[in-house]
Amino acid sequence: MSDPLMQKFCCNPGNSSISTLIHFNSGLYNIICLASSLAGISGAAYQMLPRHETWLSMQWFSLTSLRGRQIIIWLALGDLFASLGVFLRSSSKLIDYFAYGDTGFSDNADSDILYCTILVMWTQYFYAVTWCWTLCYAADTWLAVQKRSGYPWLYHCVAWLLPAVLQGSIYFSTGGGCEREETSQLTNYSLVAVVMVSLPILFWLAVRHLHVLAMSCLSQVTNKERSVIRSVRHRFGLIVLAFYVCWLPNLIHGLLLAIWPKGPACLQVALWYMMAVLNPLQALFNSAVYRRPNLKLVTPFKRSQPELSETTPLVQANINSGDLLVS
Repeated sequence: MSDPLMQKFCCNPGNSSISTLIHFNSGLYNIICLASSLAGISGAAYQMLPRHETWLSMQWFSLTSLRGRQIIIWLALGDLFASLGVFLRSSSKLIDYFAYGDTGFSDNADSDILYCTILVMWTQYFYAVTWCWTLCYAADTWLAVQKRSGYPWLYHCVAWLLPAVLQGSIYFSTGGGCEREETSQLTNYSLVAVVMVSLPILFWLAVRHLHVLAMSCLSQVTNKERSVIRSVRHRFGLIVLAFYVCWLPNLIHGLLLAIWPKGPACLQVALWYMMAVLNPLQALFNSAVYRRPNLKLVTPFKRSQPELSETTPLVQANINSGDLLVS
């Protein structure tokens, strides 16, 4: 899971200000984190497997582009590393929990705290990377619909550098997350909020251009074109829904910290269990919502050739120019 307060899992359990977190940083909680992180690792690995494209009917409107597929690969890579961070942290906590009891701290507490802090920052960084790549995918989709070139160098700068600056500012401004007030760590939630607001807007703008694109390609809009537009709208809706399901608990938790910092502990615990389940499952959900039926896995046993149909154009659009929209 990704939350600034995860840093308090790494604090000395003698700190009374984190008693609520210590109470449910238990074996059950970390087993849930372990299971969900394994599902996330599996989903991310599946998404990164090599694929080839089979040319189906209506390929002129199948919204496939090389640059869109590349963004999805970088998104899956961020998911993989983030889920791996959750897996290592929960595994370490489970080992310590069964070895040293409820506190989960050995006699060498300083090294345990350092190891835990590194894993927490690792996890938060790579989940922030996935938020940025999700936003870049939506922005690139909007640009591609308008047949405009993407900005890969800008995407990489935003996706890799912005989370580093954000996580570094949170860590150094909160003294490692143990001494300052919890409300001082709310900066991390702002990025999730920005993506949640921007994602549906960008996809809505992209869908608005689909009808114009269909008219420009075939000078008509038949039932087939309308069906494709509906399927694209449905796919974009699933992408937005998956992101909201995975990260809405985090945003609610951040809002509660801002408006009700001393709220009931049971509500905080419930939200943290939801985050433990849903945050790592983002990779598994992404492997489903970003999957396309005309992209087939490349296996070493069978090399499939592109399947052409009667309606496949003889001259295919240049994927780098944006004529084909998104993957």
